[in-house]
Amino acid sequence: MKHSTTRKALVAATAVLSLAAFTACSSSGGDAGGGSDDDTLRIGYSVHTLANPFFAGALQGLEEGAEEYGYELTVANADSVLDKQVSDISSMISQGIDYLFLTPLDGTAITPSIEAAQAAGIKVIVLADAVPAPVEGTLVSTPDEVGRQAGDAVVSYLTDKYGEPSGTVVEVTGVTGITAASGRTEGFMEILDEYPDIEVVAQQDGRFMSEPSYEVMSTILQAQPEIDAIFAANDASAAGVIAALKEAGRLQPIGDPEHIFIVGSDGSPPGIDAIRSGELDTTVSLNPLEMGRMAMDIVNQLEAGESPETEIALPVFMITPENIDSPEAAEFGIWAEQLDD
Repeated sequence: MKHSTTRKALVAATAVLSLAAFTACSSSGGDAGGGSDDDTLRIGYSVHTLANPFFAGALQGLEEGAEEYGYELTVANADSVLDKQVSDISSMISQGIDYLFLTPLDGTAITPSIEAAQAAGIKVIVLADAVPAPVEGTLVSTPDEVGRQAGDAVVSYLTDKYGEPSGTVVEVTGVTGITAASGRTEGFMEILDEYPDIEVVAQQDGRFMSEPSYEVMSTILQAQPEIDAIFAANDASAAGVIAALKEAGRLQPIGDPEHIFIVGSDGSPPGIDAIRSGELDTTVSLNPLEMGRMAMDIVNQLEAGESPETEIALPVFMITPENIDSPEAAEFGIWAEQLDD
């Protein structure tokens, strides 16, 4: 598979914080001007949840970039509550940040907050999703491409299994209404719709989390005695799917005639661990550490008066048991194994 990365290496990691409220890390070593008294550039990051390892990885990348450039980073974790994310952004605006990094719970609903930040002279950069409002930059996790890659993997497996693309498939989707979730479903169905003998027998919202995915998969298993393949919207969902299959006695090893093919996405710790243990067939990996570093690079270039690329689609890489230790995987980055403890 062709892939590319925009940076060759990551700076040594600083601590990943599990945050339920504001947490700040700061350095006065930067030269860029900003809103604070010592002219340190101030950046706020509003993220809808840090329970998802992907966003913890993005935070680590942001922290690395803030340390490298001497920026002050303030983080607000909304814990998947929209009203809290709105309040968090309002608080950061009042604190006088210079840039707002945003991973939205609901891109449309958060638009007034984006407009309020911009009215205060704050530049907005959106991470891992997209919003309908015009912003100064977007680093999007290419959800439709993630879905297409997952669809291709499922079609390939079913073709190998039956000699033709046919069989029954389940999708455990991400949070309904989030672009990152709907885009993955759209890309997945774009591929599967080309094969009329592949039947999608269930699609239910697992909310990008293990426990809800376990619950919906347990229900699906009771209604569907024949399942050939499952697309879980991310690796946390895949972990829930695997737990449900285990409990139902339907998790068979890769290569077994009764094996149910499972594809996740993100390349996060649950996915990488499951691939190494032989429980997950593949994960469509992104690299949130790289995304966080790239976001800080954009700020640095903007502050220097340059015109960086600000609409960036993040590359993806399909990680399997066969290639997880390959030079290609190492070049892309197994970010789950680069996270701080």
